[in-house]
Amino acid sequence: MEYGKITENRFLLLMIPAILAFIIALIPTLKYPWPLSWDIHYHVHLAKLYLEQGIIFWDPLTYAPFGRPIFYPPLFHYILAASAAVFKVDPFQISRYLQPIFAFFMVLSFTFVTSKLYNLRVALLAGFFLFFSVLFHRAILPLPETMALILFPMAIYLYYLALRGNRAKFAILGVF
Repeated sequence: MEYGKITENRFLLLMIPAILAFIIALIPTLKYPWPLSWDIHYHVHLAKLYLEQGIIFWDPLTYAPFGRPIFYPPLFHYILAASAAVFKVDPFQISRYLQPIFAFFMVLSFTFVTSKLYNLRVALLAGFFLFFSVLFHRAILPLPETMALILFPMAIYLYYLALRGNRAKFAILGVF
């Protein structure tokens, strides 16, 4: 078969490593009743705190009797809390089901940006080589850092577009 005919459907080919990442991350999700990471307990605690008290900047429940400031950016915790409220499920279960979703989107993000910066062959190789890296282990964990790993390649690509096309709108979009 000719290379041109294989690469006609670029989007489907870019999805192959992401779908495999989803399947690999689905194995521990279905095998264990809790998320893989131990620090998800603190993030679930913050999500429950936001659910109970709204937008706050101080955690009165940890480091008793004084409490401590919340240093994490709240986007992940808001998503976790909103998902738990909408689906009426415990935030631990939401975070458990986020494991394969995060793995899927992290690999898809890297392969998409690599295909735009280089070509399809390099993108597919990069997507498959991600499975052998420590980065893939981080992709399975439902943490704010994993959300950053999903968004970081997209921000790099938008910055690249801003420099290449001399357009400020891509740079501003990359900041968000």
